[in-house]
Amino acid sequence: DLLESFQPTPQARPKVFCRRCGGHLFSGDPLADDEVAIRLGALDGDPGIRPEYRQYVDSAVAWEPIPDDGLPRYGQSRSAG
Repeated sequence: DLLESFQPTPQARPKVFCRRCGGHLFSGDPLADDEVAIRLGALDGDPGIRPEYRQYVDSAVAWEPIPDDGLPRYGQSRSAG
């Protein structure tokens, strides 16, 4: 009952958050989309999966290096290239 969905534009994926604490939980529509993006802060433990790529690396802060793990990197979103 505390989940709220917000879609900033008709083309954007919906963002789902908790109305009580404001915590972001995931983006996308779990009933209609093939994929949803789950915020890791919403999990209590290891989800048992590992990253497949890194996106928005053009916006990374200088003082926290991106791990050199061989994953594909995308300057913006993966779909934008």
